[in-house]
Amino acid sequence: MEIATRGFDKLAEKNGSLIEDTLRNVVGFEKNPLAIARQLVRLAALTHDIGHCAFSHGAEKIVLGKEGHEKLSVLIIKEDTLLGGLINDLYGANFGKRIASIIEQKNMPPQIQFLHDIVSGELDADRTDYLLRDSYHCGVDYGRFDYRRMIECLEIFEGGYGQLLIGLHRGGIHAFEALILARYQMNLQVYLHRLRLIYDYYLEKYHESLEIDNELPNTPDKILENNDTTMISKIFEDAKNKNGQKGNFASRIKERRHHRVVYETGTNTDHQEKIKVESLKHSLVEKYPDIEFIILPAQGNIHKLAVPGSLEEGIHLPLRTREKIERYVGEDSQIFGTIPRRFLLSFIFADINKDQTKLMDEIKIFINKQR
Repeated sequence: MEIATRGFDKLAEKNGSLIEDTLRNVVGFEKNPLAIARQLVRLAALTHDIGHCAFSHGAEKIVLGKEGHEKLSVLIIKEDTLLGGLINDLYGANFGKRIASIIEQKNMPPQIQFLHDIVSGELDADRTDYLLRDSYHCGVDYGRFDYRRMIECLEIFEGGYGQLLIGLHRGGIHAFEALILARYQMNLQVYLHRLRLIYDYYLEKYHESLEIDNELPNTPDKILENNDTTMISKIFEDAKNKNGQKGNFASRIKERRHHRVVYETGTNTDHQEKIKVESLKHSLVEKYPDIEFIILPAQGNIHKLAVPGSLEEGIHLPLRTREKIERYVGEDSQIFGTIPRRFLLSFIFADINKDQTKLMDEIKIFINKQR
């Protein structure tokens, strides 16, 4: 919310009249359009992830299904019996629904698209905040970049159909490049770290077992009743019985008894490489039938910008030069031509404990011969 507020305030400082004139044509913004827009963007930034279940993305696929936490966030914000009633009492009728429309980009006039983009776009407050916060709490420097400079250089442009577009002054392009590099490095070093992957796998399997036993907290009320602490307590209780899927994965989490990586690909895994990994796993299973082997892919999405020479469509993020000639960020940066928009790597894990060093060495020798 703090980052989103700073971004909005900088845009209002530079182009407040343009924003006001544009928003006055939107229902609900006729009076005090800047103040209303500022309140909406602050509340959207504050609440857009409120639907996360325990362990955030770790168990989300099982607990919340394909639609993920965003659908629950919107429900919580809109429903009078949840947070919607309080929001409407404090800020006016239907304010909860207006916040929800910005988050999910539904029933949203094109004039307020820029409010969504402040919270969750290519120059968004969400990723800016979590990169800085996660790097701090993980004790690494990968996620740090000059976010103050990037905010200082935010610009707003007039688009078609009355739409306002978030862009960048050329003076902030290096700060934005640093944001993309931070995202790339944090994905590789933290978010898709091998231990993160294997414990997310255990969490998914554990929650699958809860679903089988009708113990899964998968309704809004049950999700909101639980958090990391209550679910960890349940995991510790279920870990007492190591029999069955629930006990097995609960005890693995509690005792940190995890599979270990015996092979990993580079970050440019393609279809042929995926076939090779499957074939390698098959060979390992034949050679070591008593050991469980698991393939876990790790995919990161870094940016969606259009870059020269790319066959993929992308976002044309406006760029303002000193001469006021509008270009696009992808055209003016060599960095975006070299950083992949996404990457994929694959790991093969083996159920080997840390004391089985000879077996680990033997497996790695076998893998090198297979390759």
